Amino acid sequence: STAATDGGHDAEAEALLTAEEWAELETMIEIPAGPYRLGTDMARADLQNRPAHTVELGAYRIAKYPVTNAQFARYVAATGAQPPSHWREGRIPPGLEKHPVTMVSWFHARNYAEWAGMRLPTEAEWERAARGPDGYRWPWGNSMDPTRLNTYYRVGSTTEVTEFATGASPYGVMDMAGNVSEWVEDDFLPYPDSPAPTHMFFASMPAIPETPAVRSLRVAEFLPTTERSKVMR
Repeated sequence: STAATDGGHDAEAEALLTAEEWAELETMIEIPAGPYRLGTDMARADLQNRPAHTVELGAYRIAKYPVTNAQFARYVAATGAQPPSHWREGRIPPGLEKHPVTMVSWFHARNYAEWAGMRLPTEAEWERAARGPDGYRWPWGNSMDPTRLNTYYRVGSTTEVTEFATGASPYGVMDMAGNVSEWVEDDFLPYPDSPAPTHMFFASMPAIPETPAVRSLRVAEFLPTTERSKVMR
C-alpha cells in the first residue's frame, strides 16, 4: 500500500488513463423516483428471490460503469488502502486498467464509495437500474443474448467495462449482467412473506476439524452463526 501523502503515487495513478477516459468512467446516471417491483414470482426462481413486491424509491444517481482497477488505484494511492491481492506489488496487471476491480471485500467497496463522495446502492436501487421501469429479465429485454454480455464460459476473464455497449440497461447503466458481481449496501434478508427457510439468511463459518484424521480428509464443515451476509448482484 502507499501513504496518503505520497503525491508521486497519486500522480502515477492519475496517469493510468486520459482525462477523457476518466470523465467517461465517472459518468453518473439519473434514476427517477417511483415505485419498483422488486423480486420475482417465477416458479423456477430461487426461494430467496421471491416474492415480487413493490418498494418506493426516491430519485438517485448511479455510476454508469462498475468501478475499474484504475479508479480503485487512485483510492489506494490517496488513502493507503490495501490493494487487491492479485495486483503485482500493489500495481494493476498491465492492460487491466479499465477492467472492473475484483477481490474487494464489502468493507473496501463501502470505503471506496465514501472516499469518492458516494455510497453503495441498495439492492432495490441496483435492481431497478439494471432492469429498468418494465422489470426486464435482462438489462436489454426478456431474452438472453450472449453477444451483449461477458459470460464466464464464453469469455473466461473480465473485460473492459466499456466493451459491451449493446448490453446497457434501459437507463444506460453498463455491465449489469455479466463480467463481475457487485456489492450493494443491504444485509442478506428475506423479502416480506418470503418462502425461503430462515437459516438461509444467516452467515456460516468453517469449523476446525477436531482430529488430524478428519483434517486429512479435507472435508469442509460449516457452522451456522447469528451474523448476516451482504448482498452481491
